[in-house]
Amino acid sequence: MKKIVGLLLCLCILSNCNTPKNYLKDKRPIAAFQSCLSLINNGSFSKKHVAYFAKSFHQINKSPILRIEYLRQGTNPKRWLDIYNNLKSIESQQLLVKKYEKTLNERGFFPKLTYYPTHPIINQVKDSIAVYYYNEAEQYVHEARSENRTSARYAFEDLLKVKEFNSDYLDTKSLSIEMQKLGTINILIDTTHHNFDNPLNAELLPFFLKDQQYPVRKNWILYHLNSQTQIDFDYTLDLTFGPISVSDDQVNQNACTNSKSVYDGTEEVSVWDAETCEYITECESVYKDVYVVVYEITQSKTARAKIFLDLFNNKEGVREHSLTLDHVEKWTNTYSNHHDRDPDAFGHCYLGGVEKKFPSREEILSFAFKKLKLNLFEKLNNNINQIEDDIVLNR
Repeated sequence: MKKIVGLLLCLCILSNCNTPKNYLKDKRPIAAFQSCLSLINNGSFSKKHVAYFAKSFHQINKSPILRIEYLRQGTNPKRWLDIYNNLKSIESQQLLVKKYEKTLNERGFFPKLTYYPTHPIINQVKDSIAVYYYNEAEQYVHEARSENRTSARYAFEDLLKVKEFNSDYLDTKSLSIEMQKLGTINILIDTTHHNFDNPLNAELLPFFLKDQQYPVRKNWILYHLNSQTQIDFDYTLDLTFGPISVSDDQVNQNACTNSKSVYDGTEEVSVWDAETCEYITECESVYKDVYVVVYEITQSKTARAKIFLDLFNNKEGVREHSLTLDHVEKWTNTYSNHHDRDPDAFGHCYLGGVEKKFPSREEILSFAFKKLKLNLFEKLNNNINQIEDDIVLNR
């Protein structure tokens, strides 16, 4: 009993320690504020907590407000980013407080709260941040216009941030379009190359082009099909399709067996009774083994596609890279077929699934080329970026 009383006393002391008043006394305003929210949520908030709610909120706001006022007196243009982040933090906190203030008002509590005017200041700060990022972008524009793609990309990224804070600032829209254009590598996928005189290439090209609108952008690389544009292509990609193979519709069936002992009625048996020294008749339950068979059926079909790639540097007049991509597309579906009605009898055997229609030759080839195309863009992007880096290093 003494142990229980002692434990309850400790819990009571700990409970009294974890109060908004004590948290504020220990200079822990965040903990005090969270404690107030818990009291509101569980309905334990009372009149004595009103002042703690307001005080903890004001103390939480005090540090970022002082930071903002200090930074506003500075001269470093990058300070506006720090100011903005502090303002957004205060704004988020104040939105939460307003939500709980409304709840308290409905319960008859009216804490004295002072909100920091974030909205008008945020609008001013966003304009200053836009100026900062625009000035950062301008540092790269000259080199970008001198065929330095890296500088064009840096400028474009900064201009994206300008648009995030003030989309109408100066010539941001037109300049970002220019920088994106200067930072982009343009590749022509040559569909008029002599390789496509081959009947196999003529047959497979539509599968490669399916479900893709061109030009298609992959990061800083733009792939084109139409050579009749005014674009000065940096690279030309020659494609040759290798032999394809499509399997027949395959069906494999495996039988899974399981047994279960089931009740099969009763039977009379003679049992020796030691008390009467004679046989007596009793009824006993009779069980029998039931065997079930489940057929696990797997449908499958595969298609294999291959592409040979040659990447030519148009400005240097050389072949930069050759690549072979190979992909095997596998389609499978498994379902069960059985005639037994007792689900408990199936044990470990697979139950489920339905028979599905096999994909056609065209469908599975489309799947194969879709995966192959994704792999192609990924490989090319990695190789071209490496080629571009080597060109920059060798300048």
